[in-house]
Amino acid sequence: MLLLCNDDAMVEPGCLDALWSALQSHPAAGAAAGVLVFSRRPSVVASAGILVQRDGVALDLRVGEAVSTLPLSPLEIFGASGGLALLRRALLRDVGLFAAGFFCYLEDVDLAWRARLRGWSCVLAPAARARHVSSASGGGFKQRLLARNRLRVLIRCLPGPLLRECLPAILCYDAMAMAYAALRRQPAIAAGRLDALPELRALLAQRRSIQASRTAPLSDLAGWLVPAPSPLATLRLRRQVADMAAAVAEERDRQAWTWTDSS
Repeated sequence: MLLLCNDDAMVEPGCLDALWSALQSHPAAGAAAGVLVFSRRPSVVASAGILVQRDGVALDLRVGEAVSTLPLSPLEIFGASGGLALLRRALLRDVGLFAAGFFCYLEDVDLAWRARLRGWSCVLAPAARARHVSSASGGGFKQRLLARNRLRVLIRCLPGPLLRECLPAILCYDAMAMAYAALRRQPAIAAGRLDALPELRALLAQRRSIQASRTAPLSDLAGWLVPAPSPLATLRLRRQVADMAAAVAEERDRQAWTWTDSS
């Protein structure tokens, strides 16, 4: 087994037991996903795994929802966030580790796709929780890597029939993202997409290898792609999450400053 946990996350009591129990009760699952909550707002979910949309966007499952709405028992989800997960060694031997070239952002989505393509499932362990010290930092660096790695995931992992079916929604989202970047003067969003273009030949070679090993039926994979809201709605959600993370970070910093000033 391999435990993944962000270095800015603090596991709550019983977390490891809940992850282990979820895997034991789901022998076909290659990974158990835990629940990240905001450190200063532990009643709010930061991530309960990965959600994938038909426009190629991958989001944190149940982000912003109340912890009280989580299911009481483990249930299957698309994939586990790298922020808190327990992975079987057999899964990693089968599909490999994280793609090192991603560096950070969406490398867990890439791994989740490769696992799904090979027929591995993933289970959410609702009782496995960690408080995540969310940060609103990253700026253009984060935007650039997200844009680049989005294209990497789509090219490497989305099977041909699903890629063709979802292509209109994918292109619509990217067109809106580019327009948003121009209006907001955020060139990193465009730069990240351009970064992926010189890699196209290598990515296509990786795609052939990954897709050749697929064993999962297309119908099973298609079932995990949820209808995409409008690109503006997706951007709005991401802005809301970023604002929430910024508010939590501001509260944390303010309390730290108060403690330092009074000591």
